[in-house]
Amino acid sequence: TTVTEIPERIVYLCDNLKHVEIKGQITSIGSSAFQQCISLESLVIPDCVGHIGSGAFSGCENLKTVNIPEGISRIEFFTFSGCRSLTAVTLPKSLTGIGDWAFAFCWSLTAIVIPASVTSISCAPFSGCNALGRIVVEPGNAVYHSAGDCLIDTAKRTVIAGCKNSEIPTDGSVTAIGKEAFYGCDGLLSITIPATVTSIGDGAFGHCTELRSVTIPANVVYIGRNAFSYCQKLTAVTFVKTSGWYISERKNATNGRDIEEKKMKDTAWVA
Repeated sequence: TTVTEIPERIVYLCDNLKHVEIKGQITSIGSSAFQQCISLESLVIPDCVGHIGSGAFSGCENLKTVNIPEGISRIEFFTFSGCRSLTAVTLPKSLTGIGDWAFAFCWSLTAIVIPASVTSISCAPFSGCNALGRIVVEPGNAVYHSAGDCLIDTAKRTVIAGCKNSEIPTDGSVTAIGKEAFYGCDGLLSITIPATVTSIGDGAFGHCTELRSVTIPANVVYIGRNAFSYCQKLTAVTFVKTSGWYISERKNATNGRDIEEKKMKDTAWVA
């Protein structure tokens, strides 16, 4: 019998497994196949593999290098999440999609280059990547572009991922900061939100534990749930526009619990 697929969770929690070389005619790696193999250091994936399941290598905290072969069209959600030692990854030219939290909490990842072929990127693909300092989208991408080390949805004018070195463009190409765009970015010390921004998404700066201060421009009309949660060193939040603010449980609500203007002028209270 010729084996063509590595099943789901086949070596799940194999603590002492250090090296894997996939041979034969394997075309698919199942979901969570190598999840939590905490000793796994190296991995060779042959070109015949065309699919890698969600969470396949999540929690492989000693995995330092991995090749993603040409032919892979999508990196599913949580595929490499928690690979703390992964220092670099090369995405194939065949890639068209990146799932939720695909590389989240890859603490050692310093740079990422998004191929021109990618047309779909889900929520928070690089959340918690503390060392990430460079985000580049290859020229010719029809959906996304990069500027100031920000990953930007061009048509929606939305930052969907940032890093510790991000400088959000001030030229009008950005009007929104997306859901969890900077989530878990411990290396982010400061950020300037451009005057063109009107919306800050849920969890956008959540767990940015080193962020000290922030100014909310006058054009911002919506700040999402937990947008700045667990920003433990955030001591000053300045609202350029201090009147008309209210708190609501619903995103598109037209009214809610009003916040007094004198409180909105108190930067420490707001923080």
